[in-house]
Amino acid sequence: MERQRQPFCGTTPISKFTRRCLVADIALTHVVPAVYTCLTTAPGRSSAWLERLVWDQKVAGSNPVAPIFMPHPPEDCLSKLREWLTDQGVSFRLIHHEPTHTSEESARARGEELRVGGKALVMQIGDEPALFVLPADRKVDSGAIRRKLKIGKLRFATREELAELTGLVPGSVPPFGRPILPMTLYLDTAVGENDRIAFNAGSLTDSMILSMPDYLRVARPEKIFAFSVK
Repeated sequence: MERQRQPFCGTTPISKFTRRCLVADIALTHVVPAVYTCLTTAPGRSSAWLERLVWDQKVAGSNPVAPIFMPHPPEDCLSKLREWLTDQGVSFRLIHHEPTHTSEESARARGEELRVGGKALVMQIGDEPALFVLPADRKVDSGAIRRKLKIGKLRFATREELAELTGLVPGSVPPFGRPILPMTLYLDTAVGENDRIAFNAGSLTDSMILSMPDYLRVARPEKIFAFSVK
């Protein structure tokens, strides 16, 4: 039986602002027909907070009133990252930019080389999620992961699984496991070849840049091994 989802804000009239968000998302992202994700910003709220909104397609047409659902209570990943990194004594540069939907767009927005970007991929090892981080200019080698971890089933998490697990959208996942994201972290050896790492910080409009020594100190990956190719 499917678990019943709790409404985020009950039954709420659809404002013109919300409708514009939904239309913009349809044009900018490839989403499953059942769900639209609102990507925008508002005064007093981070984009990460608003990215958590999901909308059922069957009410997006003529029905003027509809429930908005969320898989779990909202949490601002960016704020959590800032607080945690500060507590760990880590210096970082925070950049607010236009929404980015590819690694190349993110690199341009940050003014960094593509290889400096940390590509964070959530994958399912059987029924367990795991986070694999590699340079943004490289591709994941699934075969290398299977061989190293001695596993059979390995696949990318779906958009819905990612939202359920983290509350984030694809492209916004930061390269940290626990305590930021509830999963084991694996790091590609090529990441350490750079002197710093840049990444989207729980949002498509916010990025962070850390020195590599600081990143490795606080990220504490479970394993570091080669699982990427050019």
